[in-house]
Amino acid sequence: MKTAQQLTGKVVVDAMGSDGAPHPEIDGSLAAARDFRIGIILVGQPERVEPELRRCGWRRQGDKGIEFVAAEEVIGMDEPVATAVRRKRRSSLRVGARLVADGRADGLVSAGNTGAAMATAKMVVGMLPGVDRPALAALVPT
Repeated sequence: MKTAQQLTGKVVVDAMGSDGAPHPEIDGSLAAARDFRIGIILVGQPERVEPELRRCGWRRQGDKGIEFVAAEEVIGMDEPVATAVRRKRRSSLRVGARLVADGRADGLVSAGNTGAAMATAKMVVGMLPGVDRPALAALVPT
């Protein structure tokens, strides 16, 4: 089993997912890139994410282990899943899932609309053979 210091790979973080977005996502991404030596791709609205990244000392792609990919739309917590998935094709969640599907990242993390995240993952990334449903991760104990 790999220790935290031996992790490798790249993870997409939906920078627009939480109620306080993008502050907690950026702070957590910077800490993960530093402490676990993994690459992070933040996906979100440039007008909200880039100023916050600059405040943290980020200057260009790859700086501090962070890349940034722009996404025009955000899926709200109260949006119906079907509407969000069908109509918001340029959302941070959908753009992030496409990065995973295209092999540019190994996984996706979002603090956003859970139903939309599950539906988007299943639709865009797809499922492993023999697996019918996407999985959720939780901290233990809850």
